[in-house]
Amino acid sequence: MIRRLMVGVVMLVWAAALPAQAGAQSFGIGPRFSFVRGDLVTGSPATRFLGGTIRMVTSPHMVLEASMDYRAYENAAGTERVRETPLQGSILLFPVRSTVSPYVGGGIGLYSEIHDTLNATGLVTTSTTDKKVGWHLGGGAEIRIGKHAAF
Repeated sequence: MIRRLMVGVVMLVWAAALPAQAGAQSFGIGPRFSFVRGDLVTGSPATRFLGGTIRMVTSPHMVLEASMDYRAYENAAGTERVRETPLQGSILLFPVRSTVSPYVGGGIGLYSEIHDTLNATGLVTTSTTDKKVGWHLGGGAEIRIGKHAAF
């Protein structure tokens, strides 16, 4: 919890320190919903994450983005809780800019998993952290709904 708060504060301070340049760059903060496809080979299910993103448009066809998501779940027996917190930095490339703008993107991420062992009353008895660094690649489309808003 404290780490997420610190990351949020650092991002807000960074946003406030950006110079205001008329038309050269634009900056935005917003919610983020991630849908991750499950692995067909191992049979792992698809999952969803909730988080936030900071985005800076550096040119009409390139965007820099930093995002942080969160997901927590318990096993069926209630003996283990897993908390996942991916932190990602990405570059999005837009070949065409219009009302519906397709993009491709990629970047690097720090993927953190905390496994808590729970006792019968639900209190944490042991906790282990697993951190991985990895690359990501994807694509999508941005739909403009106003001058300063997109979906």
